[in-house]
Amino acid sequence: MKLLMLALSLLSIATLLVFCKHTKYTADTLPKAQIRFGKGGGFTGMEQRYTLLNNGQLFEEGKTELDSAKKRIAKACFKTAEKLGLEKLAYTNPGNTYSFIEVPSGDGFNRITWGGQGAAVDGAIVELHEQLMGLLPQKSFKPEDANR
Repeated sequence: MKLLMLALSLLSIATLLVFCKHTKYTADTLPKAQIRFGKGGGFTGMEQRYTLLNNGQLFEEGKTELDSAKKRIAKACFKTAEKLGLEKLAYTNPGNTYSFIEVPSGDGFNRITWGGQGAAVDGAIVELHEQLMGLLPQKSFKPEDANR
C-alpha cells in the first residue's frame, strides 16, 4: 500500500511538472503582451529597441534573443506600466537623443517618447525605463580590448 501511494505521488508530481512548462517564444512568435523600450537619435539617428515579455524573455530589435530577466522582475515591470496607464498616455517630446517605451494599446502600440528640452515626463516613467534598461546584459567589451 505504501509503495502504491509513493508511486501515485511521484506520478502526480511528474504530471504537474509537465503541465507547468513555461512557454518560450521566438522572434517570430512574440505575444501581444510586451513592453518595447530603448533609446535613439544622436548623430546617426539610429534607434536601439528591446522587447521584454512577461515571462522574462528579452529580444533586441525584436529579432535577437538576449539573456532572460527574472520572471518576477518582468511581471513587476508590466504591473508598473499598467499602473502608470502607459497604454493611454499621450506624450511625445523627443530631442536630439531620446528614450521611449511602447506598450500594447488597442490593435497597436502606444509610444511615449522624451528627451527634448523641457521634457517633463513623469519621474516614475523614467524610473521604469531605467529599470528596463538595467535588465539588458552588460556588454563584455573593455576599452583596453580596442588597442589589441
